[in-house]
Amino acid sequence: MSLTWVNSYGGPLVLVPKGLVSSWRGVTGSSTGSRKNDYERACEVMDWAGIVPVFAASALVLANERTPTTWWPNARGGFLVCWHCAEDEESVVSHLRNGMPPIFEATGLTIQIPPEGALLFDSAEPGSDIRGDRLEIKPVPGVVKVETLMWEPDDLTSLLLYRLEPQ
Repeated sequence: MSLTWVNSYGGPLVLVPKGLVSSWRGVTGSSTGSRKNDYERACEVMDWAGIVPVFAASALVLANERTPTTWWPNARGGFLVCWHCAEDEESVVSHLRNGMPPIFEATGLTIQIPPEGALLFDSAEPGSDIRGDRLEIKPVPGVVKVETLMWEPDDLTSLLLYRLEPQ
């Protein structure tokens, strides 16, 4: 199984509801009228995850240190998987297939996901002109809670997981 991985140019990745992607301005401006551009606001997130306003809604910021990130769906929603270290993609997939621990850290964060899903991309890019990696994800629509876990299933593998499930 081959997964699609999203990389950033150095800043955080952002997950934006599909209907609002073109409102995200990246380094070119602010979607909220703030003096700081959208990228600067995303960079202010100091935890593994944070929420920033985008137009009249919210985007999820993944402050994950330039690690390749993919989507692993399941029946309840799914996981954003950040590859910190692993021998290869096959070992990452094998660990994910064998199941993840049930205990995740609650972040207190939620994001509204529309039926058409959301787009994951580099927060520096304007949503109207994404030139780098991007990944469409479709968790269960509605209000989705965000939980995190730094998971080390063996001595060679470290993955940061973001579980996105209905609230």
